[in-house]
Amino acid sequence: MKNIFPTILILAALGLFFFFTNGQYQQIKSLQSDIASYNSALGKSQEVLKKRGELQAKYAQFAASDIDALTKLLPDHVDNVQLILDINGIARKHNMSVSKVKIDQAAPANSKDSVLGPTTQAYSSILVSFRTQASYEDFVAFIKDLEQGLRLVDVTDLSFKAGPKDLNDYAVTIKTYWLK
Repeated sequence: MKNIFPTILILAALGLFFFFTNGQYQQIKSLQSDIASYNSALGKSQEVLKKRGELQAKYAQFAASDIDALTKLLPDHVDNVQLILDINGIARKHNMSVSKVKIDQAAPANSKDSVLGPTTQAYSSILVSFRTQASYEDFVAFIKDLEQGLRLVDVTDLSFKAGPKDLNDYAVTIKTYWLK
């Protein structure tokens, strides 16, 4: 009888350990691993916030005119109206006006750039077609100003028809880009 009572207590302790204490211990280990992953994420977020502060400080050092120039060079959205106004402003400097403006946001089907499926490019483009009348010298000066402007443009198509008194009709298609 003396041996039964300690044996019962040992069996009760083992049962308590396996059915209650071990389960609680496993939950604590799981929570400790969660805490470790949260602490790691918190440390990484602190690094990101520090880097963000450094980048904002660098950004604040840029002059507003430089930021405007970069935005004009490669905008983050397409502004069709402003693009047409910019082209028309360049044309006015050479006593020209643009007419029959057509904007095509879809890539040509036979273009080597067209791809099936999602695109991985960080930029997109549109085609802008317009007509103008000018002398050859004025048109060449217009194209040079368009080329030297801040906005990235590629002349993709150019055709002309000779007119009277050195005024030629020009049909121009340009491609311009923006960030997605």
